[in-house]
Amino acid sequence: MGIFGGTSKIPEPVEPQEPAVLPEEEVRAVPEPVMDTIIAQGITITGGLSGQGAARVEGAVRGEVSLEGTLVVAAPGRIKGPVVADIIRVAGCIEGTVTARESLHLEPTGTIEGDVTTATFALDPGGILNGRTTMLKPPPVSEREEPVFAASVLDESDLDDAEIEVPVWGGSKE
Repeated sequence: MGIFGGTSKIPEPVEPQEPAVLPEEEVRAVPEPVMDTIIAQGITITGGLSGQGAARVEGAVRGEVSLEGTLVVAAPGRIKGPVVADIIRVAGCIEGTVTARESLHLEPTGTIEGDVTTATFALDPGGILNGRTTMLKPPPVSEREEPVFAASVLDESDLDDAEIEVPVWGGSKE
């Protein structure tokens, strides 16, 4: 007997079904995920690291790092050697010269022992920089990155019938 005097219904077992098979052209249409390079904690690379894309260092790199893209040095990460990348975030430690073509962000747990060259530099309280800083001119803004303004462009004919009220501080309206 079921709850509240009704009869209990026991679900019938469901037979397993075959997985759906997609046509081959649909399978090819699925984009490959973007792969980042991660140097995991406990891993040490001796030699150069170069390429394009994003890299995250949680372990150690001994040698030159040169990227076209983003480099993140996580809190346990260490790099000993010159570093060049477009965007660099440091929460770990870099011993060597650092060149960030676009921006450098030194986080509260980050340390840089060496000279820095960058277009934009953010230093959080607690971040340590022992070296000289050289500021570059920011990269030019491309057309698609130009700021968009909400105001429309007016010509003189638009102002003929417009009423403009200008507040006068400390005086009366005339």
